[in-house]
Amino acid sequence: MRHVMRGATPALIMAMMMAAPMAMAKDSALIVGNTRYQNLDRVNDARAITRVRNEFLEAGFAVVAGADIDARETPQAIGEFLKALDQHADRAVVLLAGHFVNNGQETYLLNVQVDGQVTMLEAHQNGLPISLILAILADYPGQAVLVLGQSDLEDRTGTRMHAGIGLLDIPQGVTVFRGPADAAARFAQRGLLQPNVSVTDSARRYGMQIEGYAPRNLSLMGSVRDVAEPRPVRPRISEPAMWDQASSEDTLESYQAYLNTYPEGDHARDARAMIEEIRNDPFRTDRKREEALRLNRDDRRTIQRNLTLLGYNTRGVDGIFGRGSRGAIRNWQRANGQRETSFLTGNQVIQLQDQADRRQAELEEEARQKREAEERRDRAYWRDTGAFGDEAGLVAYLERYPDGLFASEAQATLDAILEQRRRKAERRDRRQWEEASAADTVEAYRTYLRDRPDGAFASQAKARLKELSRSPEERQAEERAIERENGLRLNQATRKAIEERLAAFGADPGARDGVFDEDTRRALRRFQKSRGLPATGYVDQATIVFILAGSFGRN
Repeated sequence: MRHVMRGATPALIMAMMMAAPMAMAKDSALIVGNTRYQNLDRVNDARAITRVRNEFLEAGFAVVAGADIDARETPQAIGEFLKALDQHADRAVVLLAGHFVNNGQETYLLNVQVDGQVTMLEAHQNGLPISLILAILADYPGQAVLVLGQSDLEDRTGTRMHAGIGLLDIPQGVTVFRGPADAAARFAQRGLLQPNVSVTDSARRYGMQIEGYAPRNLSLMGSVRDVAEPRPVRPRISEPAMWDQASSEDTLESYQAYLNTYPEGDHARDARAMIEEIRNDPFRTDRKREEALRLNRDDRRTIQRNLTLLGYNTRGVDGIFGRGSRGAIRNWQRANGQRETSFLTGNQVIQLQDQADRRQAELEEEARQKREAEERRDRAYWRDTGAFGDEAGLVAYLERYPDGLFASEAQATLDAILEQRRRKAERRDRRQWEEASAADTVEAYRTYLRDRPDGAFASQAKARLKELSRSPEERQAEERAIERENGLRLNQATRKAIEERLAAFGADPGARDGVFDEDTRRALRRFQKSRGLPATGYVDQATIVFILAGSFGRN
C-alpha cells in the first residue's frame, strides 16, 4: 500500500490508498473528530475517533480523516470523500465526533471556529449538515454506516436551536450508531472492524444506540452468516436497560427489538401498545419533530400571525394550535408543495416567517400608497372647503372626512363658531335648543328645525338628527363590532400597545393611556380604512393582527 496524496493541512489528513492489484480502493471512510473548539468547551475523546484511520487503511478503505477542522476544511473533506467513493463500493463509512446541534429538522456537527452562541445562521455557516452525509450513504444500502459521537454541550444555542443530535431521517439500508464521544471512539477502535463479528452486537456492548438498518449479522469485515450460529446466551443488555433504550429511541424498530429479546418482559404490553400507536398514527414522527422544536406560546402566536397574514385562517392568534391552526398549517403546506401533515418542521417555520415578512412588507407598501392617495384627496378637499373657516365649509369637510387630517381643527373651529353664536342667540332659541338636546330624539330635533330653520343651533340639530336616523342595520353593525372587541378581552397593557402602534403608523390616537376615547376610535377608523378593513373604529381579530404585526418577539 502507498499514499497517493501529499501536502494536506495539519488539521485535515487525507489518505487515499491503493491495494494491488486494484487500481483504486472501492470503499471509502470519512473520519472527523473536533475537540479543541475556539469558543465552546473542549470535547474530550472526540479527536480519539480519528485514531482508527490506520485500521481502515489496512482494511482497504480510502480514508479522509480530519481533526479540529474549520469551515474551509469541512467542504474540502466532503469533496475528497466523494472522490474516493467508487460507484461499485461495497462499504461506505462515516465517523463524526464533537459538538452537535439541531433545529428539530436538521442536525449539524459544529466546526471548531463556531461562535459561543449557536444560532440558526451560525450552524449553517459553521456546521456540517448530517442530512448531507445520510444522502451520500443512501447510495450504498446494506453496507453504509454512520457513527456519531456527541458531547454533553451546555445548551448555549439561539432560538429554535438545541444542543445534541435531533431526529434523523435515515435512508433505507443505512445504519446509524450514536452515543457519547468517548463511547463512539472506543466502538470505532475496538468493535467496528472486527472480522466475522456483528457490528450491531459490538455497538450495544459499547453503549451505542442503533437506528435505521440494523440486521443481526451486519459486519464490515466478512459476513457473520459464514460463522457457526452461537449458542444461546443471556443477552448482554438487561431488560431495564433495553427498555430504557427502546423508550429513548421511541421507534417501531426499538420496541420490536425489545420484544424480540424479552417477549414476556415486564414492559412487553407497553411495547406492543407503542407499536400499535406508531402504526395507527401516520403523523407521529412529524408531531414529535415539531415537539422537538420546543415552540413556546409567543413562537406559536407568531406562527399564527404569519399564517393569518398569508391568508390562512387560524381562527385566532392565541398561541394555541387547535383545529383551526392545524388546518391552516395543512393548507399552507399544500400550497407550498410540502407533505400535508399539519405539523411544522424547523425549515418550514423559517420559510413561513420569510413569506410572512415579504407579505408584511407588501401590505405596508400598499397601505402607504393608499394612505398617501387618501391624504392627497383629504388635503385637496380641505383647501376647497374647511380652510376658509366658514361654517358651511367646515360642515362639508367633516361630513366627508369625519376622521380626516384636519377633522380636529375643523371641529374646534366649528365649536368656536357655535359657541359664539350660542352667546348671541336669543333666549327663546337657546331655550328651545336646550329642550331638544335634553329630549335627544328625532322628533325633538325635527321640531326645532321646523321652528328654527335658520336658528343658531340648526347645524348641530341636523348633525344629531343624521346620527339618530341611522338604519337598524348600521346600528346592528356597530353593536357587532363592539361585541367583537369586547370578546378579545383586551387588557390595559394591550390597549396601550395598540395606541402606540397606531401612533407609529401616523394615525394619531391621542393620549396613549389604554383608554379608547373618540381620538382612539378615529385613529382606528383611519388605520382600518388604509388597510382595506371595515372602518368600524373598533378592534377585531383582523385589525389586531395588522396593528400588532411585528410586535411579537422574533429572533
